[in-house]
Amino acid sequence: MINENFPFLDLPPEIRTQIYRLLLVQKPQNLVVISPRLIDSSPPFYASSYLSTTAATYPFNLLLSCSLIYEEIRPLYFNVNTFLIILGRHNNTLSYLLHETRFRSSLRLIRRLRLSIVRWGCRNFFEITFAPFLQDCILNGNLRHLELFVRESWVSSVKKQHGGNDNDGRDRQNWRALKTLLKDPYLENISIWALPGNFYENLEDAVQSYKTIDVAWLLND
Repeated sequence: MINENFPFLDLPPEIRTQIYRLLLVQKPQNLVVISPRLIDSSPPFYASSYLSTTAATYPFNLLLSCSLIYEEIRPLYFNVNTFLIILGRHNNTLSYLLHETRFRSSLRLIRRLRLSIVRWGCRNFFEITFAPFLQDCILNGNLRHLELFVRESWVSSVKKQHGGNDNDGRDRQNWRALKTLLKDPYLENISIWALPGNFYENLEDAVQSYKTIDVAWLLND
C-alpha cells in the first residue's frame, strides 16, 4: 500500500493559520527570551536566578519544510509571541545580534516587547546601539506594544535627581533617549513597571504575583 502524505497545504489558509498558532505560541505567557545570559553578576543582580528559564524555541523544522510554510509562519511567530530583552552591564552578544543586518528583518517583525533594564550597558551601549534598534523596530517594523521594567531604586533616584543617577550625565541622557522613544505615536500600548526589593527575582514570577509597581508617571516627569 502506498503511503500518502496528508495534503496540509491544501487546507484553507485560515485553518493552516490556526494550526500554526498552536505550534508557534511559546509557554508560559507566550514569552520568548532573546537576551543572552547576563554577565554582570554583581549583587544584588544575580543573573542565574534573574534570567528566565524560558528559552527561545525558533521553529527551524517548520521554516525549512517548504518555502510557502516559511512565508506563512515567519511573521506569525513574531506576532503571536511576546519577546523579552534584558539589558545588563555587558551586552556583547546582544550587540552582535542587533548589528547584524541578517537578523534585522526578523527583529522588525516583533510586535510585543518586554524590555528589562538592569543596567544601561557599558560604552554608551544604550544610546549608540539599543535606542536606534528600538526606533527602527517602531518606525520600520511592527513593534506596537512595549513593557518596560526598571529597578525601584532607579525610580527613587529619578524622583530625587529628576533623571536618575548622575554618572557624568549618561544615566539621564539614556533615560531621555528612551522616554522620547516611548512617546512615539506609533506605539499603541506602553507600560512602565518598577520591581521592588532585590532585582534577582524571576521576571515572570514577579509579574504573575503582582509585585510590580506602576510607574507610568515617569513619562510625564
